[in-house]
Amino acid sequence: GMADMAQVDVMLESGTAGGGSTEIMSNFFQGTHVQIVTVDFGSPSKGGQCAQKTKDTHQRLKNFTNIRLVIGDSFKVFPKLIKEFKGKRIGLFIDGPKRMAGVRLCMQSLKASSDVKFCAFHDIRPASPPSCDRGMGAEAYTYMSNWTRSGLRSCCDDNFLSHFNIERCDSCVAIVAGRDTYPLGMRGDF
Repeated sequence: GMADMAQVDVMLESGTAGGGSTEIMSNFFQGTHVQIVTVDFGSPSKGGQCAQKTKDTHQRLKNFTNIRLVIGDSFKVFPKLIKEFKGKRIGLFIDGPKRMAGVRLCMQSLKASSDVKFCAFHDIRPASPPSCDRGMGAEAYTYMSNWTRSGLRSCCDDNFLSHFNIERCDSCVAIVAGRDTYPLGMRGDF
């Protein structure tokens, strides 16, 4: 995976929700030095319906030794974690916030440190066909289509989709390169 290629030491996840992505990352990095830190509001009043799953998810994932579970706002917690892991290779997996707020979290993190090697976004979809958007990420998808840092948008790569037998509108991921690949100031940076 991208995290493996980037030789990350730490994966920061925003949007734990049910913990499916967290558990997949934990299993992928089992037996390595890679630590996963996952952050979610933990309160439906702050983070919507996905955040209400956090308490049960924390209970289910508590015995995974390479996962650290954090309740909080990623916009506030990520800068602290990036400082904590200064000098380590950091990958971001943004599963929430959705839409352009997720792009802002990525850009904030890239500006904070060159230690952030990439941002991966879950649920980035084109608006067409309309059934693909589901209110998740058409605006962010369009933005990323023009962002120099954007390297992969799995929803629209027919070879990728057919290789993994994925429908065009399901489980779309976008990956944005960090400052090692492109310095700040590229088209789309803000």
